[in-house]
Amino acid sequence: MLEALNRTVTVGLSETGLAVVLGQGLLRQRREVLQDKAFALGVVPSAEALGLQLSESLAGVNTKTRGGRLHVVLSDDLVRLFMVTPPGNLTRLDDCKAAAAMRFQVLYDASPQGWHLQSDINPQRAFLCVAVSDTLRRTIMQVAEAQGLVLVQLAPVFVAAFNRWRHKLPAHAWFCVLHGNTLTLAVVSNRRITAVRSLSDDDALAHPQWLRQAVRREALQSDLPLPECIYLCSDVPGPSRAAAPEPEHPRVVVLQAERPKSLTHPAAASGLAEVLGWP
Repeated sequence: MLEALNRTVTVGLSETGLAVVLGQGLLRQRREVLQDKAFALGVVPSAEALGLQLSESLAGVNTKTRGGRLHVVLSDDLVRLFMVTPPGNLTRLDDCKAAAAMRFQVLYDASPQGWHLQSDINPQRAFLCVAVSDTLRRTIMQVAEAQGLVLVQLAPVFVAAFNRWRHKLPAHAWFCVLHGNTLTLAVVSNRRITAVRSLSDDDALAHPQWLRQAVRREALQSDLPLPECIYLCSDVPGPSRAAAPEPEHPRVVVLQAERPKSLTHPAAASGLAEVLGWP
């Protein structure tokens, strides 16, 4: 029983692949990659198809994972991230929830029904909201129960990475996560997110100069001063992501752990180690 309590199962799930990582130990966990697989290229799986892939992968390693705590990290292209401004006539927290639902409808021209909205509500300032489809959320919960796992976290990779690194950020550094082909950029002030943008430009994302231009454009549009530096959390290693800060302004500082040799292919879900900063 005690061994199961010290067992953590982390799943990275995206439209292109999934990874299952087992963590064991109380103070400093030893991590073992149990699954690391890519899906068929050119096929965008449905929530049900993702659930089936997850179920098959966890069933194959059930003897090692059963009874553990399950953390599911979703790629940002599987969720919707947006900021919500609390209403001026706020009287209760439900008013913030209603504002989030209305903001979702305005941004995506769709009803929030069928989506689970989760946010760290702050009645004093704008707050980040995450929308996950009810179908995907329900499917993951059912798989966890069927495999004898306790689901303790379901979060997009951007939120998981920001929570991991936020205390290491300077007060006015901006933060972004490149995971797969999606770059999620956060405008940060005093380590609080004030705006969030999702960007995609294929190969251009790999170049620091492209990132600087995107940040300059965002600062200009939002009438904000340029940050002194941009902290980039990336799952794609390469020469363009040198860890040393560069002299151009704003500086790009890369937060990246060494890629475990047991991760065998560059599927988006397999970047857990780099994005979350695992040793």
